[in-house]
Amino acid sequence: RAGDGQVRILVGSYDGYLYCLEALTGRPIWSYKTGSYINGSPAIVQDRCIIGGCDSLVHMISVPDGNAIGTVESGSYIAGSVAVRDEHAYVGNYAGDLLKISVEDGRIVWRNSLGDVPILSCPAIWKDVLVFGARDKRLHCLDLGTGKEIWSFLTMGNVDCSPVICDGKVIFGSDDGRLYVVSLDNGRLLWSYQVGKPIVGGPAVGYGVVVTGSEDGNVYAFGHLE
Repeated sequence: RAGDGQVRILVGSYDGYLYCLEALTGRPIWSYKTGSYINGSPAIVQDRCIIGGCDSLVHMISVPDGNAIGTVESGSYIAGSVAVRDEHAYVGNYAGDLLKISVEDGRIVWRNSLGDVPILSCPAIWKDVLVFGARDKRLHCLDLGTGKEIWSFLTMGNVDCSPVICDGKVIFGSDDGRLYVVSLDNGRLLWSYQVGKPIVGGPAVGYGVVVTGSEDGNVYAFGHLE
């Protein structure tokens, strides 16, 4: 919701533009051009929109008017969405870097590098830790303050799925066709279910039920995961 009380929708496009639309009518309000495709979803911090692009830049844009505030060079193109927490943005790139960026001044606070392992997953954050998937077939857990790895969990396929944290557990899917539930504390496997086809999209959690889609064309719902 903008300062004038108007509800707005922000959406990126393969034409390289970020569009701002009036929610009620769909009327275009402004557009912001990046240098390449936009795959990820935008994040909002106060009156700023933060989004990564395939031009390798993290863009910071004024939500009221669509003017550029600044950009941060990540080092490789960004296909995933940005997560935000306490005036910082967290995003991975195709070179295997997970970055923590200050929204206030665009400074890179830390960079954790997996070494040429693409990251398409949007990080999930809880208290002082961050978890994300990568194409080294692992779910990674980092210390939010330092960027140091705490633990990782190995699957049998790429983890492009964006994880969800709930009740001390991390829920995510893998290209190996499984939905996993692991402990947030130590990455220990608690439960898994073999769907059979890759799970790429992030699961949804609500009312004690986990819902996820699969590339087999089905939607699955699970309850009471232990």
